[in-house]
Amino acid sequence: MRLALAGDFTGAKAINDKLYPLNSVMFCESNPIPVKAAMYIAGLTSTLEYRLPLVAPSVENMKKIEEVMKNYDIKGL
Repeated sequence: MRLALAGDFTGAKAINDKLYPLNSVMFCESNPIPVKAAMYIAGLTSTLEYRLPLVAPSVENMKKIEEVMKNYDIKGL
């Protein structure tokens, strides 16, 4: 956002292009299911438990999330 507001649209697009796969996979199921799965994969949460009405992502979508997450270095808080 800062780059775009500063008029650096090339830099902003480069960041957007880098994050696009991650942003896309975060909507493969109803939110916040993929976000919680990504946080688990990144080690930001210790369990992959969901309270109803949420359920775990499908095996297929979990694999998609895992594959995309391999491309990012997520730092914990």
